[in-house]
Amino acid sequence: QSSFFDSLSFTNKKEYIEWIVTAKREETRTERIAGTIERLAKKWKNPRNL
Repeated sequence: QSSFFDSLSFTNKKEYIEWIVTAKREETRTERIAGTIERLAKKWKNPRNL
């Protein structure tokens, strides 16, 4: 998973990080971290793909 993250463009990495840190509640942040792990395992370039 981390090697896929490393292969992402600067912009895609930034989107993942911003998606996590812009969560207002700790609960939401935790959910987004878990979601990030799942999305990276599926090789999604954008965290907001549904």
